Amino acid sequence: MPRHRDSRVFVAILLIAWSFGKPANAAPLSESAIYVRCHSQFARRHPAKDDALLKKIKAGQLKGVDACMQLLDETGLGEPGKPPPADAVDSRPFAILRTFQAFHASWFPVKDLVRHEADALTTNVYDSNEMGYHLTFNLFAANARYSQIVTGRKSFRGVRYRLQEATNFLDGEGDGVYLKFNARKWGLGSKENPGGTWEPKLVEFGKLVGITPMKGGENRLRFREDKASAIREIEASKSLGAGILGTASYVLLTTTQVPKKKSDGGLSMHRSWSKAIFADLLCRNLPVVRKEDGADFVRPQSAISFRRSESCMQCHASTDSLAASIRNVMETWSAPRQEGVFITRILVPYKVEAPIETRSSDSDADFHRRPAQGRLFFRTYKGELYDRKVTGIDQVGHALADTDDLYLCAAKRYFGFMTGIDVALGDFSSGPLTETDPLSMRYRNFVIEQGLKLRQHQSLKRLIRGILESRFYAQSDYGAAP
Repeated sequence: MPRHRDSRVFVAILLIAWSFGKPANAAPLSESAIYVRCHSQFARRHPAKDDALLKKIKAGQLKGVDACMQLLDETGLGEPGKPPPADAVDSRPFAILRTFQAFHASWFPVKDLVRHEADALTTNVYDSNEMGYHLTFNLFAANARYSQIVTGRKSFRGVRYRLQEATNFLDGEGDGVYLKFNARKWGLGSKENPGGTWEPKLVEFGKLVGITPMKGGENRLRFREDKASAIREIEASKSLGAGILGTASYVLLTTTQVPKKKSDGGLSMHRSWSKAIFADLLCRNLPVVRKEDGADFVRPQSAISFRRSESCMQCHASTDSLAASIRNVMETWSAPRQEGVFITRILVPYKVEAPIETRSSDSDADFHRRPAQGRLFFRTYKGELYDRKVTGIDQVGHALADTDDLYLCAAKRYFGFMTGIDVALGDFSSGPLTETDPLSMRYRNFVIEQGLKLRQHQSLKRLIRGILESRFYAQSDYGAAP
């Protein structure tokens, strides 16, 4: 399967979504037309001429929206260890599964795990689609609650169908050679303490036919940072907690810290991880607070230039405060960057062995060993300042789950997927979003309504039904006409 295909095909999905909209004269859709529209969006193809659900609709035995929901109900998460027969791989349920995975993967725009030539094989150990798996599993699993995407303890793997077993790595080395899996051993250790090997479980490639929770101990390795450190067992693929936030793939994709550089509370922090959370899960771009909100974070005597600037701290107040909650993790390589072994980037956790800091510091050598105390700090869509102290990534997830904005973002994304209409989210009480045209206000109010309902019922399927039943979806122009 081509790399990152799950997210690229989302462009095609949107084109299909819009292929049924905006004729010259807008009109309500018939029950059959509603079903044809959702079928084409969900499965990326028209229903067959002998489609049983379409026949029931035409016979007056079934409503279009109910038929659309039956499409989702017939879609499952596959059975690990039981690959489907070849003639079933492209059947409608699997096509729908792949559509929604492509849609969910599109929420997370950063896809490339390779930041250094030596990182090339990281793509085979970590899956850039992993965050999307959380959402797809949440949609199709029985009794799942949406809040689990930021509070769950486990992560997920994609189960994929391929005509033959892969033999070569996905990314080539600097000379363009795509090495075979058995060409070398996977190395362990550090420059001071090289030695040892391991056999990581590699990412599957091919057509998605299922999603399954990761098993404990899948990628366990023994790691020693330096001569002064004890040998530790690390599970390289294990989630840090907090659902999507703590997946190893998400942290490795979003962090821009230099490998082996620990968080110091100053220049070196996982602030790009914080920025990604606001954008990916709250649908918000920086700054997410007002200029005056960052004033208390300004440090006139700091040697770090952005800490002396009120305008800079309008962004850093939110990103740095949140990044402090994941300070106990460092990115590094599984082995020295040398010839003769395969290596990958990994995350190394640190135990809390120092007291909490009593004041801000430009560079604190013990910052990564102190309690991971931080803050979730932003303005809600109502303009209210949300300032929640958190310690550790799990508390970040629960703090996010306690906001309306997490659910509004999901409603915005689903509404956009199903109608092609993008509703901007932000602080509606201040700035450019305070006033807008009547049509945009109708769309915005609907997204807010559906997001608040999602927070109450916690079901992505019910969110989809709410959009299907709306006056917007039932119109040929998605409600653009007055």
